Amino acid sequence: MKAGTPPGGLLSEGRPATLSTTGRAGPSAWSVADWLFERFLEIFVYSSLWLAGGMAALVLFAQRVLGLGFDLRPAALILLSALFIYNLDHVIDSRVQQVPEAKARRYFKHPGLLILLVAAAVGTGILAGTAPVAVKAVFAGYMSIGLLYGLPVVPVRHGGERHWYRLKDIPLMKAWLVAFTVTCAVVGLTVTYAGAGWSPDAWAFGVFVLIFGLTNTHMSDVRDIDSDRDARVFTLPIALGHRRTRLALVALNLVLLALWMAGWSRPMVTEHPAMIVAVVATLVYVLYLDVRTPPTVFRVVVDGCPYLPWILALLIDVAR
Repeated sequence: MKAGTPPGGLLSEGRPATLSTTGRAGPSAWSVADWLFERFLEIFVYSSLWLAGGMAALVLFAQRVLGLGFDLRPAALILLSALFIYNLDHVIDSRVQQVPEAKARRYFKHPGLLILLVAAAVGTGILAGTAPVAVKAVFAGYMSIGLLYGLPVVPVRHGGERHWYRLKDIPLMKAWLVAFTVTCAVVGLTVTYAGAGWSPDAWAFGVFVLIFGLTNTHMSDVRDIDSDRDARVFTLPIALGHRRTRLALVALNLVLLALWMAGWSRPMVTEHPAMIVAVVATLVYVLYLDVRTPPTVFRVVVDGCPYLPWILALLIDVAR
């Protein structure tokens, strides 16, 4: 939230209230939209439900791309486990480094967040406990990295004293850890639940999810560049600057498009053009979002981009 934003939130900035027919100031359509947007942030975005739902949407898209059939179990498991992991990380982060938005800081320190954590943990335990053995093995690997990511588990001696660091504190590893974990979750759990192996299409789709996740996480690091610097978390935007980081992400996504054009996994891509549209949309937000963009826009746009391939696939099916 920008400093000096008037009451009502980001959308109401610079918007005057309208007058009713009685001459009294009343709520305008813009103020109503602003109120709805604030509730959306509180219910979905700050709770990480928006982000976790995007991961679940990628699972549903993976099932379509890989022809595995519809199954809600992997999507539900990823949704609940991601809710637990991200909220646990936010709670720890709120006590280790400064979260940019004041409202988000208050939200992450609210006692009610413990209810969400417990509910997500219980749901995750039930789904994981009733999953097939092969799924449990994949889930254990994904969950282990997800939990250790934000916990101080790496002992390092410095100045004669032992200091404990989080995995995300390892220089330049933060984005790679997140993208790798998301890829293992989205593709690994999807194919394992279906009883399928890692076919060439599954590996190719895994590369798509990895680059998709890397771009998403590095752009989130652009958003958090000041707080990461203060917390001494050495990310790519800190190493290269936000402009060079964005150029590197553009190049990475263009390489992916070039590989597709050259015929690598071309049948899979041509049958699912939503993948190309998703990469193009990624390039757009990489080019237009920077350190001057309000953090809330990052949370809505960047974290919402994973919904796009699945929604587009549904729309294409309807059009056909």
